[in-house]
Amino acid sequence: MNIDLWVRDMDINNQIEKPNTSSSNEGAAFDKKVTKRERLRNEDIRAELGFESILEFIERGILRWFGHTMRMEREKYPAKYYLWKPRGRRPVGTPRKRWQDGVKEAVEARGTAMERVEREKLYEDRTW
Repeated sequence: MNIDLWVRDMDINNQIEKPNTSSSNEGAAFDKKVTKRERLRNEDIRAELGFESILEFIERGILRWFGHTMRMEREKYPAKYYLWKPRGRRPVGTPRKRWQDGVKEAVEARGTAMERVEREKLYEDRTW
């Protein structure tokens, strides 16, 4: 499963972050045994167990692939397709979310602008 190329929207994010509420604990290596009555938030449980959010894990993979694409030679297909600007008009309606939009959101979530990343070549750092 190549998560680095996923295009995510809010529906997918909500499905990914949804907790597993089944009563079966088979294979749960780090089970905390929390009931719904305790009303603990998923973020609090993850922080206590030392886990990162699965969405953060996916974003890190997306940024890693973005950096790899930007560092590679421009003649290679992934770099060509990332930099390619199609001609013509887009269909009417709400635009579909592109992979580049997800990269931009991940960069902005880390407190910087996409223009700065491209201008200063921050993708060469590899420590996202």
